[in-house]
Amino acid sequence: IDDAYRMKQKHNGPRPDDWSRGKNREKGNEQNDGADAEEEQEQTYEAPSDNAGDASTEKMNAEDNNEQLEDTEEVTEGADGNEEQEETTEIQKDTRNYDVDGDVDEDALEEDANAKENNEHVEDTEEGNEGGDDEEEQEETTETNEDTSNVDGDVPAEEETNGAETNEQVVDAEEDVNEVADDEEEEEETTSDTNSDVDGDIPAEEETNGAETNEPVVDAEEVSEAELPVATISTSYTVLEQDTHDSLSFTQGISYCSDGKIYETTGLYGQSKVRRINPDTFEVEKSIDTPREFFGEGSTCFIGKDGKEYLIEITWRERRGFVYEVPSLELLHSFDYTTTAPGNQGWGITYDPNNHELIVSDGSEYLYFWNVENFEMKRRVTVTRFDGEIQDQINELEFMDGLVCYNIWHEDEIICADPWTGKSVREYDFSDIWPANQRGNSENVLNGIALGKDHVLITGKRWDRIYKVAFDDWPTLFD
Repeated sequence: IDDAYRMKQKHNGPRPDDWSRGKNREKGNEQNDGADAEEEQEQTYEAPSDNAGDASTEKMNAEDNNEQLEDTEEVTEGADGNEEQEETTEIQKDTRNYDVDGDVDEDALEEDANAKENNEHVEDTEEGNEGGDDEEEQEETTETNEDTSNVDGDVPAEEETNGAETNEQVVDAEEDVNEVADDEEEEEETTSDTNSDVDGDIPAEEETNGAETNEPVVDAEEVSEAELPVATISTSYTVLEQDTHDSLSFTQGISYCSDGKIYETTGLYGQSKVRRINPDTFEVEKSIDTPREFFGEGSTCFIGKDGKEYLIEITWRERRGFVYEVPSLELLHSFDYTTTAPGNQGWGITYDPNNHELIVSDGSEYLYFWNVENFEMKRRVTVTRFDGEIQDQINELEFMDGLVCYNIWHEDEIICADPWTGKSVREYDFSDIWPANQRGNSENVLNGIALGKDHVLITGKRWDRIYKVAFDDWPTLFD
């Protein structure tokens, strides 16, 4: 019991708060009994100071005090062990600051002096060397507690658990004194480290490491972006063959159908036509006139709901479309459609056999996707270029290798976009294939794309020539 009491005093230091809590707290009969026990202990501790020569009486009083102290601890043991340590530390700090603040509590000073005298008498029963070591450890503990008392906020759950385990070790007199002292010292070091982070401040070393960790990530991203190839418009195509084309054809749409023939639609009011062209000689095999009140626009071949192939043609402002039989070009029926309000124009059209839908342009930045059964819109996408800019004036269309390729009115470019996102995937500059200053009229623009088995047909409005080309950087185009 003497060892247990000594250990308690050694590790927790003078505890004037035990008497102050006993005098001031009124929390039930058990706590009152604990307060009485503390007062009795205080009175008993005063006796040895007047009769220091009677060692036998001193030892008997110390034993009685230990028993009373254990009874008192049973009352207060339910409280958080770590909370007791923090409150003790705060009282010790206040005691050290009395002279500074000028506000002296005489009772507290007397109790503190008595507690220190009692501690000295109890420690005299132990070996001198061990007592000296204990006093040094107690001073180190007091300094650690002083540092800990400056930390604001709640004590982490881990620290509370450590405090409770330490209290149990002090009560158990069978534990080795040196091992307990080591454990207590380790606990207090852990407490100091843990409390340094209670306010949420990140240690300087951790902040530095975080900055060093983030910097390489940023640098890696910068390097990665720098190494990515910048998408630019390409001139990587080869002219395989140049053939003649009707210079009066104001070409609006051109495509190959499954029979291998070339089908072309032309524009202008009173001059619009639908033609079937021989793919070997480029001679017109058959031509029919579009009613004069319609300005013919784009056309394409598609597979209808009955599994047969048809040719569809749209018109510029009239919102009217026509369906022809292939290869006879017999007009089967017409239909109405809508695109971008208020004009609801029609410019280009192509067919996606993979998704069995028609794709339509109207001169805006949109591509419209139609159901082939009733020509109603299913969805639309906005078209953008490599630089993210929205592209309008989309004219003639051709579906090639999963992409929607289009001409731009008054531009000698062919752009191929993803049909689901509208984003540009491929861009080609065709300004050198037939320079604009050689074409005569400014309206004689590039406007005609048709995918063949081993080539792509390129022509324009009132061009007297048509080209077969291959794209050097597009090896999968004809697969």
